[in-house]
Amino acid sequence: MSGFVVFLGGKTLPWLEVEHGRVIRRGEDFRESDVAVIAVAPASSVTYRSAAFGGLSPAQALAAARLDAGEVSLGAERHVAVAEAGDHYAMTDKAKMRDWLSRLAEDDIIPSAIIPAPSLLPVPETGFVRGILHDETVLRSAQTALEDDGAVSLLVVGDAPVRTLDALELERAIAAAIAAPTLDLLQGDFAPRTDWSAPAGYWRRMALFVSIAAVLTLAIPLAQWARLSMATSSLDAQGAAIAAKALGEVSASEDAIGRLQDQLADQRGGGAGFLPTLGVVTAAMESMPNVELSALSFDPDGTLRATLRAGRQAEIEIVRRAIETRGFSVTQGMAGNGQGGAEIELQVRPG
Repeated sequence: MSGFVVFLGGKTLPWLEVEHGRVIRRGEDFRESDVAVIAVAPASSVTYRSAAFGGLSPAQALAAARLDAGEVSLGAERHVAVAEAGDHYAMTDKAKMRDWLSRLAEDDIIPSAIIPAPSLLPVPETGFVRGILHDETVLRSAQTALEDDGAVSLLVVGDAPVRTLDALELERAIAAAIAAPTLDLLQGDFAPRTDWSAPAGYWRRMALFVSIAAVLTLAIPLAQWARLSMATSSLDAQGAAIAAKALGEVSASEDAIGRLQDQLADQRGGGAGFLPTLGVVTAAMESMPNVELSALSFDPDGTLRATLRAGRQAEIEIVRRAIETRGFSVTQGMAGNGQGGAEIELQVRPG
C-alpha cells in the first residue's frame, strides 16, 4: 500500500509518502496534485469516546453516538463520526471540519479520508502507546486516545504503563492505518458527494443526441435527489425510533431525539449513565442472538429498565448473568409471555 499522508492544523501541510510499510519521503508543505491523499486531524481537536454499537446498524449507531455526544457537549455544534467496528466514535467542531476542508481546497486537494491522529497508532492490549506525529505527541489505549499535553493526559494515564513507539514501528502503524482506516471523519454532513459536473467538450460531443441528453439530465438528478431524500428520511426515522424507545413511548415523533437529549442532560441521575449502561446490556445480548429488546427506559436514579423477549426464560437468564459479570446488578421482574415466548423486565444499575 502506498499513498500520501498530510497533517492538518497548521498554516502549512506537512506530509509523508508511505510505500510498502515504510516512509520513503517527507516534507513541510504538500504540493502534489492528482494523487490519493489521506488527511490527519490533530488529536488536540478530536475527542475519542468508547462505545458499544456493534449490534446496531450504521444509521442506528450514528444516531446513538449523536445522542451521547449531545449529552457531553450541550450547545456546541459538533460533528460526530462512528468507527466501522462500532466500538468507538470521535467528535470535533463542525467549524474545524469546514476549516480543514477549505484549507485543503486552497491547494486543490480532495482527501479520500480524514482520520484522527490517534487512529494512526496501534491499539495496545494494556496501558498506552505513545507516538510522535509531526509536531504532536499522541497517546492511545484500548479505551481512549488523546494528545499528550503533559497536563490532562497525566490525569487520564495515571499509573498505566506507557510505551513509546520507535520510528520503524510507527511507520508500519501509519502504513496499516491508511491502508484500512478504522474511522473516517468524512461522514454525515461531510460525506463525499458525487460530482455530476460535465467534463470539457461534453455538450459538443453530445450535440447529436440532444433529446436523449435532455432526458438523462432530468432523470439522473431526480433519481439522485430521491435516493438521498429516502436515505435521509430513513436515518431520521431510525434515530427517532431509538429515542422514542428510550423515552418509553410506543411510537416515534419528530422531536423525540431532542427531548431525549434534554432528558439526558436534565436527568443525568446516578449510576453510570444511559449510554454506558445500554452498552453493557447490548454487549451481553450479543452472545444470545435469540434474545430481543422489546422495551427500554432510563430512570433519573441511573436504573435502565430493559424488557427482553426470548423463546425460553433460560436464554434471558444467561443475558442477566452476563450483565452481572460486567459489574452491574440486575433485578428481574415477573416473567410473562410475549408472542409465544418468555418476556422479562431487567432493572440494571451499577453494582
